[in-house]
Amino acid sequence: MIHRREQNCRACLHYLGDEKCLAFPDGIPAELWSGDNLHRQAFPGDQGYRYERKFVELPQLPDDFFDDQNSDAHTT
Repeated sequence: MIHRREQNCRACLHYLGDEKCLAFPDGIPAELWSGDNLHRQAFPGDQGYRYERKFVELPQLPDDFFDDQNSDAHTT
């Protein structure tokens, strides 16, 4: 799988879409968007926001989900 470097911004909790975020509501600077700077440290004009990976909640699996998967693996 090929990852584009700007996915760092897309994976951030503060990303708003359309190459904008809470730190840069008028547009993410090219140095950050390109991934050359991962925005873990202060950057001029970032209003105190830094990269923070957004949490993605996964759906709850049924209790017997893995039992069903394991039974398929043992059939030949």
